[in-house]
Amino acid sequence: MVEQKATATLSPLALPQRQARTEAWWLAAFFLGYLLLWTLLPQIAGSEVPGDNFEQLRWATEPAWGYDKHPPWPTIVLWLLEHVLPTGVPLTYFLGTVQTALVALGAALVARETLPSTAKWLAPLLITCISYYTFRMHFYNHNTALMVAYAGSLYCCWRVRSTWQLRWWSALGICWGLGMLSKYQMAVPIACNLAFFWTVREGRLKSILRGVVVAGLVASVILIPHALWLFNNHFPSFQYAATRLAADLSMLGRLDDIFRFVTHQMLRLAPILVFLGLLKWGSRTDRPTGPEVDQPTIDPEVRRFFAIHFWGPFVAMVMLCALVGIDLQSHWGTAFLWVLPLYLLATPFGARLTELPLPLVLRSAAIVQVLSALSFVSGRFGGGFGG
Repeated sequence: MVEQKATATLSPLALPQRQARTEAWWLAAFFLGYLLLWTLLPQIAGSEVPGDNFEQLRWATEPAWGYDKHPPWPTIVLWLLEHVLPTGVPLTYFLGTVQTALVALGAALVARETLPSTAKWLAPLLITCISYYTFRMHFYNHNTALMVAYAGSLYCCWRVRSTWQLRWWSALGICWGLGMLSKYQMAVPIACNLAFFWTVREGRLKSILRGVVVAGLVASVILIPHALWLFNNHFPSFQYAATRLAADLSMLGRLDDIFRFVTHQMLRLAPILVFLGLLKWGSRTDRPTGPEVDQPTIDPEVRRFFAIHFWGPFVAMVMLCALVGIDLQSHWGTAFLWVLPLYLLATPFGARLTELPLPLVLRSAAIVQVLSALSFVSGRFGGGFGG
């Protein structure tokens, strides 16, 4: 009997299961530490409270279906939570953290549906290396709310493609509606969703058109109160958006604006290069043990899906600047940069990353967080990585 018990304890299935549980605990500890670090560090370091957080607190004292600059969704969420949690700046920091966590969760869910199994944790780890989601995690504004709506639309868009079920079209419509209630820039992600559906239309065009109508109707119902507010208040947020878009820059000014915008986005992605460098260096001595396995193959449709949703918004913004002369704002990239890790993991290079051992990846990600925290405290890269 004792012999049988010992054999069961050391069964081939027990070790992988135990290893999986250990890895899950380490991942949970990393993400919890990441969220706590970047929620508390701005307060510990005595950073100035973002003006957008104060603006949301002010608007929440007078809840409405719209405001002079933006739609109301982030303010409505804050106003609702103020009824159950203490109000003030810490609450806005908490909401900023929750939004970043939701985006990381959305990325993990999309990766689980589309990429090799290890990508479901590798994608969020890569996202933690983007400085928008570290230095500015405590920001709570319309860009961060749009970020969550975009993550939701990306997941629902793929679920539509996988199932073609009406419930996922309806869920996509909810994401569209809440995104438009967050910021009118949601029109760009909606266009990306539609562009992807156009690429898979063969044999399903009528079904897709019906689904788009359903999603559009659901979004329209959500937007009705805001639309009525706009009509009754003479469209103030439209006027504000028009002033931001109607910069009419000169040709030289447009080139300069595009260069600055692209440079800022690249600087915020720079920690990912550090992360990849650490992985490359560490993989020389920390290679996975066991028999070699074939490199995971990625469906070209998956790669196209992420390419459309990562490159689409940035190409659209650059083209608007080049053709119309709008003044691009660096924070307009907030809602879209997190898709880069998913696109990267859908490439042959990214597929190789999914084969690396978790301890190496976690160590490298932790080093990036430490370096980023030191950079934040010193303020040496405030205008680059975190600005």
